[in-house]
Amino acid sequence: MTSQCSNIRLPFDSIPESRMLVFEYLEDHLLSLIQQREVPLKQIKRALKWTLDGISQLHAVNITHNDIKPNNILLQTATTFAGLEVKRVLITDLEDAVHLEPGRYLQGATLGNLMWRSPEAHAGGPMEAASDLFAFGIVCIFALTKTIVFAVDNPDLVGDDKVPTILFRQMSYFADDESGVEGLLEYLGDNDEMRDVWEAIVDSCRDVRKNPIMGWQGPGMDDDFKDLVKKLTRLDPRQRISAKEALGHRWFAGFS
Repeated sequence: MTSQCSNIRLPFDSIPESRMLVFEYLEDHLLSLIQQREVPLKQIKRALKWTLDGISQLHAVNITHNDIKPNNILLQTATTFAGLEVKRVLITDLEDAVHLEPGRYLQGATLGNLMWRSPEAHAGGPMEAASDLFAFGIVCIFALTKTIVFAVDNPDLVGDDKVPTILFRQMSYFADDESGVEGLLEYLGDNDEMRDVWEAIVDSCRDVRKNPIMGWQGPGMDDDFKDLVKKLTRLDPRQRISAKEALGHRWFAGFS
């Protein structure tokens, strides 16, 4: 598996008597790099492309990561005459990863950080490879905007109390219309509690102005980028593009 997963942080040695694994050390991760440095768009694209390579490598062997987020994307960078350059990218933290044969799903577990979690992950499944792609789409937004779009700052909301606000934002940003929600609910199956939550969100969205991703503006937020994110973050997991398809998206053209 090591030769197939060049962008996955896997142990390269062990210390049996101490029951320890030895991993490659990389000095930074995407969360701190984006928050603390001004990273050229070319290097952001490189980091995201290599991250997507890693996700694709996992999915090719039927492994779903289940916790894609910026601080699980390790980086090695260098400062050259041309400026900051990304030299290495490794996806880490495979503790929640599962092996799922085609057609199988993970159900009954709420995995991943709630600020990066897909709609179906908030519902406890079914989760599979498409759930990683939704989380990656949110990582892409963060990388370009320095904004964690599902961070809820209300001090009165703690832990899972933030989830309805997050689901409302998912509806506002990524649902073209109510059919996207209906597709998600069909996918979730007999989950009456989540159906009630989403129906309440749909009703509330009728009374407020939505903020769809295709209308967003900002540095690097061109139509190609927004098209990529839109296809990664469709509410219905069955409608999202795969990691392999995303690698071929025109926003990544010219990056190997």
